[in-house]
Formats: sequence, C-alpha cells, structure tokens
Amino acid sequence: MRRSGPQSNFMEGREPEKTKGPTTSAERMMASGRSSTLAAARSASYHQ
Repeated sequence: MRRSGPQSNFMEGREPEKTKGPTTSAERMMASGRSSTLAAARSASYHQ
C-alpha cells in the first residue's frame, strides 16, 4: 500500500485536527458515554 496520495494525506491531515481543540474532551466524553451505554444496553439485553 502506498502512503502517498490524497487519501492518506486526507486521513493524516484529519487526525491532528481531531486530537487538538476545545471540543476534543467533550467529544471524547460523548464517545465514551455512547460506548458505555451501548455496552450497558447489550449486557441488559443479554441478562434479560
């Protein structure tokens, strides 16, 4: 796989933008909350 090209450039250019900024913590909290709620719902459905 070649790392050069618009696709790899796009992905690499997007990563740092996402990791820095005031919204990262909020986004991370929302993402973790979503995953935890999903896991909780899954375990609940499993235990029913």
